[in-house]
Amino acid sequence: RAAMNRADAYLRQFSYQTSADQSEPAFRLDMEFQPQPVIEILKQAQQPVWSSNRPAVLACVEVQGSGGQVITANSGSAPVLLAEAKRRGVPLQLPASRADCNGAVSQELLLDGNLQLEGGRCEARWSMTLDQDDQRWSSSGNSLEACLGSAVDELAETLSATYAFAAVTGSTAGEPLFLSVTGIDDFSDYADVVLMLNSLAMVDAVDVAGVEDGAVDFSLTA
Repeated sequence: RAAMNRADAYLRQFSYQTSADQSEPAFRLDMEFQPQPVIEILKQAQQPVWSSNRPAVLACVEVQGSGGQVITANSGSAPVLLAEAKRRGVPLQLPASRADCNGAVSQELLLDGNLQLEGGRCEARWSMTLDQDDQRWSSSGNSLEACLGSAVDELAETLSATYAFAAVTGSTAGEPLFLSVTGIDDFSDYADVVLMLNSLAMVDAVDVAGVEDGAVDFSLTA
């Protein structure tokens, strides 16, 4: 709450956007904040942080009554689903065809959906395997937007409950984590790894603990 009173100190840039939709205000203010200071505020307040390091989700959503078709990037309902995913910061991907769903074993996460539209009413069932646990939920609404919005809300809550982290306090706070990375053959490899580790929101500092035969041992302050 203290940081909210000086939010302008964390502002990176802002702009005004015009809208052609008569039902919306003529102008919209877009503000972009600096991510690292905001993350630091949350960590200092010991609030959980869902960092930008999020798994991609392939959504295979079958629409009942359409011959078993799935929502692809070219489907009429695709912009609605993608807009809801963007609203909650879920990196959602859509298949080019049903074949992509059948061969999605390489995807990090696969979201299965069964959508039924009738008289403007939407009912849907969803399932996803996360950390070897089956997650199942349903969503409904008097419009497609409401139905998909409810589904994405549940998806975001499920993902953040697994991937968010919180500041550690007590006896284990400040203890280093040790990580050994192999296959580092030149300075460019080393620099790439250090940049990647430093970009992780839960990492405060990266130190080298040892180097041997193409492997580097790192000490991380998390």
